[in-house]
Amino acid sequence: MLVSVNGTCDAQLFRRHVPKKAERTLLKKPKGIKEDKKVREPLFRRHATKKAERTLFKKSKGIKEDKKVREPRKVTEAKRKQEKNQKKKDKAYAEAVKKTRQNSVDIQTPEVQERMKNNKKNTELREKEKKKKVNSKTKKGRRKYN
Repeated sequence: MLVSVNGTCDAQLFRRHVPKKAERTLLKKPKGIKEDKKVREPLFRRHATKKAERTLFKKSKGIKEDKKVREPRKVTEAKRKQEKNQKKKDKAYAEAVKKTRQNSVDIQTPEVQERMKNNKKNTELREKEKKKKVNSKTKKGRRKYN
């Protein structure tokens, strides 16, 4: 390494010229409306529709859609197992309700059983009539029931 008389390195003496801020601004190309030689229309107007489409329809590279995050396998298996158990419970409950209803009918005498059947039929008819009456007030119902 060569040392000069002043105590500085020779490489430091031959520094690159760094332009001042005023000189740098003059060297830069002016910002603003860039014109195309053929059309004489500003570039920002020409590409405005494409930019709008990209933002609306998400076709640009910059806009990414959210990726679906997959759950771990054990979590999905546990959920499936829970659903399966829930279905079993619901099925068992429905069977138990059906059994108890049938049992309550079976313990009655034949006359009472007959009366229960008639009552069930009558309530079904009444419900049907009530539904018909309510629906006939609407426009669609008037066409259907009248």
